[in-house]
Amino acid sequence: MTPTLSPNTQAILLLTAPLLTGRSSSTPDLLTSSEYKRLARHLREIQHQPADLVSPDAEELLRACQHLIDEDRLRRLLGRGFLLSQVIERWQARAIWVVSRADTDYPRRLKARLREDAPAVLYGCGDISLLETGGLAVVGSRHVDDALIDYALSVGHLAARANRTVISGGAKGIDQAAMRAALEAGGNVCGVLADSLEKTTMNREHRNLLLEGQLTLISPFDPSAGFNVGNAMQRNKLIYALADASLVVSSDVEKGGTWAGAIEQLDKLRFVPIYVRLTGLPAKPMLNDWNKVIFKQLTLKGIYGREMFETWHKMIAMLESGLDVRKVITHRLPASRFLEGFETMRRGDCGKIVLDWTA
Repeated sequence: MTPTLSPNTQAILLLTAPLLTGRSSSTPDLLTSSEYKRLARHLREIQHQPADLVSPDAEELLRACQHLIDEDRLRRLLGRGFLLSQVIERWQARAIWVVSRADTDYPRRLKARLREDAPAVLYGCGDISLLETGGLAVVGSRHVDDALIDYALSVGHLAARANRTVISGGAKGIDQAAMRAALEAGGNVCGVLADSLEKTTMNREHRNLLLEGQLTLISPFDPSAGFNVGNAMQRNKLIYALADASLVVSSDVEKGGTWAGAIEQLDKLRFVPIYVRLTGLPAKPMLNDWNKVIFKQLTLKGIYGREMFETWHKMIAMLESGLDVRKVITHRLPASRFLEGFETMRRGDCGKIVLDWTA
Protein backbone atom coordinates (compact mmCIF):
# COMPACT_ATOMS: atom_id res chain seq x y z
CA MET A 1 0.00 0.00 0.00
CA THR A 2 1.30 3.44 -0.97
CA PRO A 3 -0.22 6.49 0.77
CA THR A 4 -1.17 9.64 -1.12
CA LEU A 5 0.27 13.03 -0.23
CA SER A 6 -2.36 14.81 1.84
CA PRO A 7 -2.88 18.61 2.13
CA ASN A 8 -1.83 18.40 5.79
CA THR A 9 1.43 16.68 4.87
CA GLN A 10 2.14 19.27 2.20
CA ALA A 11 1.71 22.07 4.77
CA ILE A 12 3.96 20.31 7.29
CA LEU A 13 6.63 19.79 4.62
CA LEU A 14 6.58 23.52 3.84
CA LEU A 15 7.10 24.32 7.52
CA THR A 16 9.68 21.72 8.52
CA ALA A 17 11.40 20.12 5.51
CA PRO A 18 14.48 21.40 3.64
CA LEU A 19 12.95 20.23 0.32
CA LEU A 20 16.30 19.25 -1.13
CA THR A 21 16.27 18.94 -4.92
CA GLY A 22 19.68 17.36 -5.35
CA ARG A 23 21.59 20.59 -5.73
CA SER A 24 23.09 22.85 -3.07
CA SER A 25 20.72 25.60 -1.97
CA SER A 26 20.22 27.79 1.04
CA THR A 27 17.93 26.28 3.68
CA PRO A 28 15.31 28.65 5.10
CA ASP A 29 14.65 29.09 8.79
CA LEU A 30 12.74 25.82 9.18
CA LEU A 31 10.65 25.09 12.23
CA THR A 32 12.49 22.90 14.69
CA SER A 33 10.87 19.76 16.06
CA SER A 34 9.92 21.51 19.31
CA GLU A 35 8.58 24.58 17.46
CA TYR A 36 6.38 22.48 15.20
CA LYS A 37 5.22 20.46 18.19
CA ARG A 38 3.99 23.64 19.92
CA LEU A 39 2.37 24.92 16.73
CA ALA A 40 0.57 21.61 16.10
CA ARG A 41 -0.69 21.56 19.68
CA HIS A 42 -2.00 25.12 19.32
CA LEU A 43 -3.75 24.31 16.03
CA ARG A 44 -5.54 21.38 17.68
CA GLU A 45 -6.61 23.55 20.59
CA ILE A 46 -8.25 26.11 18.28
CA GLN A 47 -9.75 23.30 16.14
CA HIS A 48 -7.59 23.80 13.06
CA GLN A 49 -5.17 21.62 11.14
CA PRO A 50 -1.90 22.35 9.29
CA ALA A 51 -3.59 22.50 5.86
CA ASP A 52 -5.61 25.50 7.04
CA LEU A 53 -2.39 27.55 7.09
CA VAL A 54 -2.21 27.47 3.28
CA SER A 55 -5.91 28.05 2.61
CA PRO A 56 -7.00 31.29 0.84
CA ASP A 57 -8.47 32.68 4.10
CA ALA A 58 -5.47 31.87 6.33
CA GLU A 59 -4.73 35.49 7.31
CA GLU A 60 -6.53 35.37 10.62
CA LEU A 61 -5.10 31.96 11.49
CA LEU A 62 -1.53 33.14 10.81
CA ARG A 63 -2.08 36.05 13.16
CA ALA A 64 -3.48 33.66 15.78
CA CYS A 65 -0.16 31.78 15.67
CA GLN A 66 1.98 34.94 15.90
CA HIS A 67 2.66 34.45 19.63
CA LEU A 68 4.30 31.09 18.84
CA ILE A 69 6.00 31.65 15.46
CA ASP A 70 6.73 34.97 13.81
CA GLU A 71 4.09 35.59 11.12
CA ASP A 72 6.63 36.69 8.49
CA ARG A 73 8.65 33.53 9.08
CA LEU A 74 5.54 31.39 8.60
CA ARG A 75 4.74 33.22 5.36
CA ARG A 76 8.25 32.67 4.00
CA LEU A 77 8.08 28.95 4.72
CA LEU A 78 4.54 28.49 3.41
CA GLY A 79 5.47 30.42 0.26
CA ARG A 80 7.76 27.64 -0.98
CA GLY A 81 4.98 26.01 -3.01
CA PHE A 82 6.90 25.87 -6.30
CA LEU A 83 9.90 24.20 -4.64
CA LEU A 84 7.57 21.71 -2.98
CA SER A 85 6.01 20.81 -6.33
CA GLN A 86 9.49 20.14 -7.73
CA VAL A 87 10.53 17.76 -4.96
CA ILE A 88 7.15 16.00 -4.99
CA GLU A 89 7.62 15.26 -8.70
CA ARG A 90 11.12 13.98 -7.97
CA TRP A 91 9.92 11.73 -5.12
CA GLN A 92 6.99 10.32 -7.08
CA ALA A 93 9.32 9.40 -9.95
CA ARG A 94 11.26 7.30 -7.45
CA ALA A 95 8.17 5.82 -5.74
CA ILE A 96 8.96 7.67 -2.50
CA TRP A 97 5.91 8.47 -0.37
CA VAL A 98 5.51 10.88 2.54
CA VAL A 99 3.12 10.74 5.49
CA SER A 100 2.71 13.09 8.43
CA ARG A 101 1.42 12.72 11.97
CA ALA A 102 -1.81 14.31 10.75
CA ASP A 103 -2.48 11.37 8.38
CA THR A 104 -4.41 8.19 9.15
CA ASP A 105 -1.72 6.23 7.25
CA TYR A 106 0.99 7.29 9.72
CA PRO A 107 2.35 4.18 11.53
CA ARG A 108 0.23 3.56 14.62
CA ARG A 109 3.14 2.11 16.57
CA LEU A 110 5.13 5.33 16.24
CA LYS A 111 2.15 7.47 17.25
CA ALA A 112 1.27 5.30 20.23
CA ARG A 113 4.79 4.91 21.58
CA LEU A 114 6.51 8.18 20.67
CA ARG A 115 3.40 10.39 20.88
CA GLU A 116 4.41 14.00 20.16
CA ASP A 117 8.03 12.92 19.72
CA ALA A 118 7.09 10.91 16.64
CA PRO A 119 8.59 12.55 13.53
CA ALA A 120 6.33 15.22 12.03
CA VAL A 121 6.88 13.66 8.58
CA LEU A 122 8.08 10.25 7.53
CA TYR A 123 9.52 9.47 4.09
CA GLY A 124 9.47 5.96 2.73
CA CYS A 125 9.43 3.51 -0.15
CA GLY A 126 7.69 0.16 -0.21
CA ASP A 127 4.56 -1.17 1.49
CA ILE A 128 3.74 1.11 4.45
CA SER A 129 1.57 -1.60 6.05
CA LEU A 130 4.76 -3.56 6.77
CA LEU A 131 5.45 -0.99 9.52
CA GLU A 132 2.50 -2.35 11.50
CA THR A 133 3.73 -5.95 11.66
CA GLY A 134 6.14 -5.61 14.60
CA GLY A 135 9.10 -7.95 14.56
CA LEU A 136 12.67 -8.20 15.78
CA ALA A 137 14.93 -5.13 15.89
CA VAL A 138 18.55 -6.13 15.17
CA VAL A 139 21.22 -3.50 15.86
CA GLY A 140 24.99 -3.52 16.12
CA SER A 141 28.27 -1.90 15.28
CA ARG A 142 29.47 -1.08 11.80
CA HIS A 143 33.01 -2.43 12.19
CA VAL A 144 32.84 -6.07 13.29
CA ASP A 145 34.64 -9.32 12.52
CA ASP A 146 33.43 -12.15 10.31
CA ALA A 147 32.14 -14.18 13.27
CA LEU A 148 29.70 -11.44 14.24
CA ILE A 149 28.61 -10.99 10.63
CA ASP A 150 27.89 -14.73 10.48
CA TYR A 151 25.91 -14.46 13.70
CA ALA A 152 23.83 -11.58 12.31
CA LEU A 153 23.23 -13.57 9.13
CA SER A 154 21.95 -16.52 11.15
CA VAL A 155 19.61 -14.24 13.14
CA GLY A 156 18.18 -12.81 9.91
CA HIS A 157 17.56 -16.31 8.52
CA LEU A 158 15.89 -17.47 11.75
CA ALA A 159 13.63 -14.42 11.88
CA ALA A 160 12.50 -15.03 8.30
CA ARG A 161 11.80 -18.70 9.00
CA ALA A 162 9.76 -17.66 12.04
CA ASN A 163 7.78 -15.20 9.86
CA ARG A 164 9.01 -12.22 11.88
CA THR A 165 9.92 -8.91 10.25
CA VAL A 166 13.52 -7.78 10.77
CA ILE A 167 13.77 -4.09 11.67
CA SER A 168 17.18 -2.45 11.49
CA GLY A 169 19.03 0.73 10.63
CA GLY A 170 20.52 -0.19 7.26
CA ALA A 171 24.09 0.67 8.29
CA LYS A 172 26.98 -1.50 7.11
CA GLY A 173 28.05 -4.29 9.43
CA ILE A 174 25.46 -5.95 11.64
CA ASP A 175 22.42 -4.06 10.29
CA GLN A 176 22.97 -4.90 6.65
CA ALA A 177 23.94 -8.51 7.39
CA ALA A 178 20.74 -9.26 9.31
CA MET A 179 18.59 -7.47 6.73
CA ARG A 180 20.24 -9.20 3.77
CA ALA A 181 19.91 -12.67 5.32
CA ALA A 182 16.22 -12.16 6.11
CA LEU A 183 15.50 -11.02 2.55
CA GLU A 184 17.44 -13.92 1.03
CA ALA A 185 15.41 -16.32 3.18
CA GLY A 186 12.16 -14.80 1.87
CA GLY A 187 11.38 -12.76 4.97
CA ASN A 188 10.19 -9.17 5.36
CA VAL A 189 12.49 -6.31 6.33
CA CYS A 190 12.00 -2.71 7.44
CA GLY A 191 15.04 -0.45 7.21
CA VAL A 192 14.99 2.79 9.23
CA LEU A 193 17.62 4.95 7.54
CA ALA A 194 19.46 7.97 8.89
CA ASP A 195 20.50 9.21 5.45
CA SER A 196 20.42 8.68 1.68
CA LEU A 197 16.90 7.24 1.40
CA GLU A 198 16.60 8.30 -2.24
CA LYS A 199 19.94 6.76 -3.21
CA THR A 200 19.16 3.53 -1.37
CA THR A 201 15.75 3.10 -2.98
CA MET A 202 17.34 3.44 -6.43
CA ASN A 203 19.76 0.60 -5.70
CA ARG A 204 19.15 -2.18 -8.23
CA GLU A 205 19.50 -4.77 -5.48
CA HIS A 206 16.59 -3.22 -3.53
CA ARG A 207 14.21 -2.14 -6.29
CA ASN A 208 12.32 -5.39 -6.89
CA LEU A 209 12.15 -6.15 -3.18
CA LEU A 210 10.57 -2.72 -2.58
CA LEU A 211 8.07 -3.13 -5.41
CA GLU A 212 7.12 -6.66 -4.31
CA GLY A 213 6.43 -5.55 -0.71
CA GLN A 214 9.16 -7.61 0.92
CA LEU A 215 11.26 -4.56 1.86
CA THR A 216 10.20 -1.17 3.20
CA LEU A 217 12.68 1.67 3.72
CA ILE A 218 11.78 4.73 5.79
CA SER A 219 13.52 7.82 7.15
CA PRO A 220 12.46 10.83 9.21
CA PHE A 221 14.98 12.90 7.21
CA ASP A 222 14.87 14.37 3.71
CA PRO A 223 15.43 11.62 1.09
CA SER A 224 18.50 13.47 -0.24
CA ALA A 225 20.04 14.18 3.18
CA GLY A 226 23.60 12.93 3.74
CA PHE A 227 25.00 11.21 6.80
CA ASN A 228 24.86 13.09 10.08
CA VAL A 229 25.79 11.60 13.47
CA GLY A 230 22.93 13.41 15.20
CA ASN A 231 20.40 12.05 12.73
CA ALA A 232 21.75 8.53 13.20
CA MET A 233 21.24 8.85 16.96
CA GLN A 234 17.72 10.24 16.56
CA ARG A 235 16.48 7.46 14.28
CA ASN A 236 17.38 4.74 16.80
CA LYS A 237 14.18 5.25 18.78
CA LEU A 238 12.13 4.54 15.65
CA ILE A 239 13.76 1.12 15.28
CA TYR A 240 12.76 0.15 18.81
CA ALA A 241 9.29 1.72 18.53
CA LEU A 242 8.44 -0.41 15.48
CA ALA A 243 9.59 -3.70 17.05
CA ASP A 244 8.27 -6.30 19.50
CA ALA A 245 11.73 -7.24 20.78
CA SER A 246 15.31 -6.19 20.10
CA LEU A 247 18.73 -7.83 19.84
CA VAL A 248 21.99 -5.94 20.30
CA VAL A 249 24.57 -8.06 18.49
CA SER A 250 27.63 -5.87 19.05
CA SER A 251 28.41 -2.45 20.52
CA ASP A 252 31.30 -0.34 21.67
CA VAL A 253 31.17 0.23 25.43
CA GLU A 254 29.79 3.61 26.50
CA LYS A 255 30.14 5.17 23.04
CA GLY A 256 28.53 5.10 19.63
CA GLY A 257 24.97 5.08 18.35
CA THR A 258 24.24 1.43 19.15
CA TRP A 259 25.16 1.92 22.81
CA ALA A 260 23.29 5.24 23.09
CA GLY A 261 20.15 3.81 21.49
CA ALA A 262 20.11 0.75 23.75
CA ILE A 263 20.67 2.84 26.90
CA GLU A 264 17.88 5.24 25.87
CA GLN A 265 15.58 2.26 25.38
CA LEU A 266 16.46 0.81 28.80
CA ASP A 267 16.47 4.05 30.79
CA LYS A 268 13.73 6.10 29.15
CA LEU A 269 11.65 4.57 26.38
CA ARG A 270 11.20 0.96 27.56
CA PHE A 271 9.21 -0.07 24.48
CA VAL A 272 10.50 -3.62 24.05
CA PRO A 273 12.70 -6.25 25.71
CA ILE A 274 16.39 -5.95 24.84
CA TYR A 275 18.57 -9.03 24.37
CA VAL A 276 22.33 -8.50 24.26
CA ARG A 277 24.88 -10.87 22.79
CA LEU A 278 27.99 -10.82 24.97
CA THR A 279 30.96 -12.71 23.57
CA GLY A 280 33.35 -14.36 26.00
CA LEU A 281 34.14 -13.37 29.57
CA PRO A 282 34.91 -9.80 30.70
CA ALA A 283 38.60 -8.89 30.88
CA LYS A 284 38.01 -7.15 34.23
CA PRO A 285 35.32 -7.12 36.92
CA MET A 286 32.03 -5.56 35.80
CA LEU A 287 30.17 -3.24 38.15
CA ASN A 288 26.43 -3.83 37.99
CA ASP A 289 23.87 -1.30 39.17
CA TRP A 290 21.42 -3.75 40.71
CA ASN A 291 18.84 -1.00 41.21
CA LYS A 292 18.50 -0.80 37.40
CA VAL A 293 18.22 -4.59 37.15
CA ILE A 294 15.46 -4.70 39.79
CA PHE A 295 13.37 -1.66 38.91
CA LYS A 296 13.54 -2.20 35.14
CA GLN A 297 12.63 -5.88 35.69
CA LEU A 298 15.62 -7.04 33.67
CA THR A 299 16.21 -10.75 33.18
CA LEU A 300 19.81 -11.96 33.19
CA LYS A 301 20.59 -15.31 31.59
CA GLY A 302 24.04 -16.79 31.50
CA ILE A 303 24.86 -19.51 28.97
CA TYR A 304 28.16 -21.36 29.33
CA GLY A 305 29.31 -22.25 25.85
CA ARG A 306 26.09 -23.33 24.16
CA GLU A 307 22.75 -24.55 25.43
CA MET A 308 24.78 -27.59 26.42
CA PHE A 309 22.24 -30.28 27.23
CA GLU A 310 20.16 -29.62 24.13
CA THR A 311 23.31 -29.73 22.00
CA TRP A 312 24.42 -33.02 23.56
CA HIS A 313 21.04 -34.67 22.95
CA LYS A 314 21.09 -33.62 19.30
CA MET A 315 24.65 -34.90 18.81
CA ILE A 316 23.90 -38.22 20.49
CA ALA A 317 20.95 -38.69 18.15
CA MET A 318 23.16 -37.89 15.14
CA LEU A 319 25.87 -40.34 16.26
CA GLU A 320 23.34 -43.10 16.92
CA SER A 321 21.94 -42.57 13.42
CA GLY A 322 25.35 -43.41 11.95
CA LEU A 323 27.20 -40.06 11.70
CA ASP A 324 30.96 -40.80 11.46
CA VAL A 325 32.98 -37.96 13.00
CA ARG A 326 36.34 -39.74 13.09
CA LYS A 327 37.62 -37.98 9.97
CA VAL A 328 37.32 -34.52 11.55
CA ILE A 329 39.27 -35.49 14.69
CA THR A 330 42.92 -34.80 13.93
CA HIS A 331 44.42 -34.66 17.46
CA ARG A 332 43.85 -36.48 20.73
CA LEU A 333 45.70 -35.01 23.73
CA PRO A 334 45.67 -35.58 27.47
CA ALA A 335 43.87 -32.73 29.25
CA SER A 336 47.15 -31.66 30.88
CA ARG A 337 48.42 -30.61 27.41
CA PHE A 338 45.47 -28.25 26.76
CA LEU A 339 47.81 -25.30 26.01
CA GLU A 340 49.38 -27.27 23.20
CA GLY A 341 45.90 -27.93 21.85
CA PHE A 342 44.95 -24.24 21.89
CA GLU A 343 48.18 -23.29 20.14
CA THR A 344 47.58 -25.88 17.45
CA MET A 345 44.07 -24.52 16.98
CA ARG A 346 45.32 -20.91 16.66
CA ARG A 347 47.77 -21.97 13.93
CA GLY A 348 44.94 -23.60 12.03
CA ASP A 349 46.82 -26.91 11.89
CA CYS A 350 43.95 -29.08 13.00
CA GLY A 351 40.38 -30.19 12.63
CA LYS A 352 38.77 -31.26 15.89
CA ILE A 353 40.99 -31.65 18.98
CA VAL A 354 39.77 -34.02 21.70
CA LEU A 355 41.11 -33.64 25.24
CA ASP A 356 41.21 -36.88 27.21
CA TRP A 357 40.48 -36.24 30.89
CA THR A 358 41.30 -39.83 31.90
CA ALA A 359 44.89 -39.83 30.55
